[in-house]
Amino acid sequence: MLLEASSLRRTFGGLVAVDDVSFGVGQGEILGMVGANGSGKTTCLNMLTRLLPASGGAMRIDGRDYGRTPPHQLIRQGIARTFQNLRLFKDLTVRENITLGCQARHRESEAALRRRVDALIEMGDLQRQQDLLPASLPYGTQRIVEIARALAAEPRLVFLDEPFAGMSSEEARGICDLLLGLRRKTGMALVIVDHNVEVLTGIAERLVALAEGRLVAEGQAAAVLSDPTVIRSYVGADV
Repeated sequence: MLLEASSLRRTFGGLVAVDDVSFGVGQGEILGMVGANGSGKTTCLNMLTRLLPASGGAMRIDGRDYGRTPPHQLIRQGIARTFQNLRLFKDLTVRENITLGCQARHRESEAALRRRVDALIEMGDLQRQQDLLPASLPYGTQRIVEIARALAAEPRLVFLDEPFAGMSSEEARGICDLLLGLRRKTGMALVIVDHNVEVLTGIAERLVALAEGRLVAEGQAAAVLSDPTVIRSYVGADV
């Protein structure tokens, strides 16, 4: 396993937000994480990317514990993420945003840096937008810029938080095609948290489902989505 999460727990005062959650992510795997609002998905993601300290449990990358690694140093271990709310630098162009991502991990010549940025811009089909500010672009294009910036440091594992939120079906399919192409080229693993179950099941090889802070199902999409506990957490009724 590339990533192993073991018995993760997070409390906020007397509230248990995540309780004894364990799962793994294999090399090059695309794992989807589903659950209703308040199920603990984002809290779990924030622990795994060290934005929140875990109250208990362990997290390992390549078998090495990284539970005390500062979040800004995760990229050195090959871990990157995107956010539910876009965090692009508004006063920087598309090219400048992606360049910052490249510089997060690598020290290289200006020529090498320019070649890598060019490759990412071509990968995202951003040639015509590279000198524009992100705010002037459609939402789906801004998402592509954020993903390109996250990939700029050549991570082995990328966490994507709601990448399809607010997108049309066509935009979501475009993001899926981009991610699948990148996985084929780089072998990177992806953990995708999203409410768009239809799109998510079209790209993820395996799902984990959370309800009330606990992992309630894991496996192939059809089995997870037909699990009675998963259904109850979405529709709020007994089945």
